[in-house]
Amino acid sequence: MAKITTTIESDTPDKPIAIDVCYESSHKPKPIIIFCHGFKGFKDWGGWNLMAEEFSSLDLVAVTFNFSHNGTTPEDPLNFGDLEAFGNNNYGKEINEINKVVDWISNYPAEIPKEEIDPSKIAIMGHSRGGSMALLAAIENADINIAIALAPVFNPIERMPSDNIEKWKEDGVVYIDNARTGQNMPMYYQFYEDTQLNKERYNLPEKIAKLGKPVLIIHGSDDPTVDYKGSLKLRKLNDSIKIEIIEGANHVFGMSHPYLDKTLPNHMKTVMKNVVDFLSPLRLKK
Repeated sequence: MAKITTTIESDTPDKPIAIDVCYESSHKPKPIIIFCHGFKGFKDWGGWNLMAEEFSSLDLVAVTFNFSHNGTTPEDPLNFGDLEAFGNNNYGKEINEINKVVDWISNYPAEIPKEEIDPSKIAIMGHSRGGSMALLAAIENADINIAIALAPVFNPIERMPSDNIEKWKEDGVVYIDNARTGQNMPMYYQFYEDTQLNKERYNLPEKIAKLGKPVLIIHGSDDPTVDYKGSLKLRKLNDSIKIEIIEGANHVFGMSHPYLDKTLPNHMKTVMKNVVDFLSPLRLKK
């Protein structure tokens, strides 16, 4: 397996987008799947690398990346060492950066042999908040052929870190506890302002009804973080969406961080089977 690690520019100086690309060299063009991590997530969290390796073994080019303001840095991609960036993240930055990654891979980047990729076949896949961003990007970007969302947030504009907006405005910041790292992670008031200014762009329930591409949503029935009933509501808004509810699965489908096993947990294996089957229009070799 070939693995390429690189960065591309974001819209913010000194805040690059860190990217990994996994593929099996066959000297033949392969479909591409781009993965978007979730809130308080990163490309190397849990079993995402195992997932990328499995995709590459099935004749896909797997692209995973870190949003530029997710709180990690290319020099230290496993830790939230840039909380200032984390506090200044918002939905618009993430959608724009998905589009940048799509554009980058579509234009045959120099880092990847041209004969190994087929930019006419691009799937986007995301987890949690990243799943919602993946769906919104698929609505905007004609180069994305297929969208897959794992445990997506039903309506991003309603998912706020505080119910006391006036105090948030007065203080300029609210803090989100990260139980795994013990950090209090800031979210600046700009997040609320950006969401209010761009309600139309971020209104997933309204936009999903108009999405005319193949969409797969997968959710766990025992998700304590994002209620699976939101995914059922998205399905009702667009009856062409394929949905799978995995009985007993939690928000991360049995994974944790760090994830030291050599194989994915059973619930994540079920996720992968559903994803691989759904990607058959891209002529994936099974």
